[in-house]
Amino acid sequence: MLLPLKPICERKFIRRNGTSLIYIQYCFSTEKRTLLNTEIAIPPAYWNKKRLCIANNLPEAFGKAQYLNDELGRMFRIVEDLVSFALKNKITDPGNFVKKTFNPHLDTENLDKENFLENFDVVGKRKAINKDIYFQIDDYIRSKENKVSKGMIPVYKQLKERLKAFEIYRKKLITFDCLDYNFYEEFIEFLTFSYPHKRRKELFLGLKVNTIGLTVKQLRVFINDRVRRKIVSAIDLHDFKITAEETDAIYLTYDEVRKIYETDLSDFEYLKEYRNLFVLACLTGLRFSDFSTLKPEDLRKDMLYKKQNKSDHWVVIPLRKEAKELFTQHFKEKISALTNAEFNRHIKTIGKLAGINQKIKFSFKKGNRDVNSQEQTILLSQFAEVNETLGETTLQRIDRLGSITVQANVAGRPTGTVSDEIRKKLEAINIPDGISIDFLGDSKNQRDAFGSLGLALVTAILLVYLIMVALYENAVYPFVVLFSIPVALVGAFLALAITMETLNIFTIIGMIMLLGLVAKNAILIVDFTNNLKAEGYAVKDALVEAGKERLRPILMTTLAMILGMLPIAIASGAASEIKNGMAWVIIGGLTSSMILTLFVVPGMYLIIENLIQRISRKKKESAVAVS
Repeated sequence: MLLPLKPICERKFIRRNGTSLIYIQYCFSTEKRTLLNTEIAIPPAYWNKKRLCIANNLPEAFGKAQYLNDELGRMFRIVEDLVSFALKNKITDPGNFVKKTFNPHLDTENLDKENFLENFDVVGKRKAINKDIYFQIDDYIRSKENKVSKGMIPVYKQLKERLKAFEIYRKKLITFDCLDYNFYEEFIEFLTFSYPHKRRKELFLGLKVNTIGLTVKQLRVFINDRVRRKIVSAIDLHDFKITAEETDAIYLTYDEVRKIYETDLSDFEYLKEYRNLFVLACLTGLRFSDFSTLKPEDLRKDMLYKKQNKSDHWVVIPLRKEAKELFTQHFKEKISALTNAEFNRHIKTIGKLAGINQKIKFSFKKGNRDVNSQEQTILLSQFAEVNETLGETTLQRIDRLGSITVQANVAGRPTGTVSDEIRKKLEAINIPDGISIDFLGDSKNQRDAFGSLGLALVTAILLVYLIMVALYENAVYPFVVLFSIPVALVGAFLALAITMETLNIFTIIGMIMLLGLVAKNAILIVDFTNNLKAEGYAVKDALVEAGKERLRPILMTTLAMILGMLPIAIASGAASEIKNGMAWVIIGGLTSSMILTLFVVPGMYLIIENLIQRISRKKKESAVAVS
């Protein structure tokens, strides 16, 4: 079906966590379009724009790509159904209709029913909705009639009856707006102590805890359904707790179940059917009420297919060899229906015959105390050995692995030096398999920063060289300028040693600044020498003359920079220690460069010039020999 639909995931929708929501774009005219939120969010880098789907290499932290693509396809079909429905019913503004109706969890099976169209006019705008809570419950029941078993419909109707009874009791109309925590508390209290109901033709007040919990659960499901359908605005149901009675459970091991199964009951033939059903229940998880609904055709290829009574869905249970034999025997012998009371009574007898006769004491709550069946308080020492010891107050995880963080502050010494000493000590320790040690905090930040700044330093040198190659139109002479950099680094490190400053991020930044400052001195000499050579001067004469002529500008610019950095170097205010090192690096580098560049650069220029002349002379001699 060709429709103007397209899933998109654009960087302009990116959120603080680095993910972007995926939208389905519907262009219902050449000028109008709408975006439908699928509620699926991924990093935009993992969106395949060509195939319009999520890339297969999506990290599992954001979900499985195959599942998310299937969900996206399902939502795409929902939009297609909505568009087709709007066009079929001649809604003049299908875009508005789709925008108001679309929901990622929308069930489109009931689109053709008349009650769905009642909420919209021919233009596609939503009509005024009847927000009477009982009208909405009736509508909810109608929508569930073909989706759940028949036994669930009375449960929904009971919810309506109990709300009406509570409305009469409190003498106040119940609406969606009043559904808050105060309503929840009053409703629970009413159902617990004041709700009238008949049991065996006798009138009782109050429901059981589990029954109240079921009522609250159905109320929550109903409200969430109305919210998803955009009939009512979102309601916070976080405090609508589903109450349930505390029950004690007895757990049997597989060996104990096998022991019951293999118990000799030849003298108690009537107990075999109860024993077999009990073992079948242990091996499958079925309850006593499930036995009456089992059918022979439920067994298919060693799998038991059990249909749920409430949701009308199927549960598939893999059967062990013993469970399969018991199931087959159960229907082969056509065992009659058993009562719950008989089943419980005979199971106790079978347990005794199997040798499982250990007494079990049940406990219950009395105020804030745990009390056993003999009205005695249960002591922790009765079932556990209690010792005081040191332990972690919190459990920490890094990359989903259990971790312990050891923290320490460094005072009076550089962080890098202390980290190196700790690493040397750790190398002498035999660390067990599965345990790794990593340095975090300032040590990790310093290591990462030094790596980045080292790369920046190399990049700066390369850029200086490339720029000079372009200016000189020669690839050799720029090397002469680069030899001024080691001269400056000597002065920089010497200044750090004299002033007792450490090598840190700021001092490395100062060294990067030095690259441009000290290269300037060499450029002045090399450029002036090249000009004199072009005028006919000899190399040595040109270098001497360049040193004389460029000494004054080199001294002026260098001294100006040194004097300008002195206030920063000797500053003692707040956070001044951060900037002192950078200033001393620049001062030391400029000083050594000012003194040594006048000797090193001309010397390197002369050496390289001699090499060039020697190479060119050899080329000429080889050319003459060939001719």
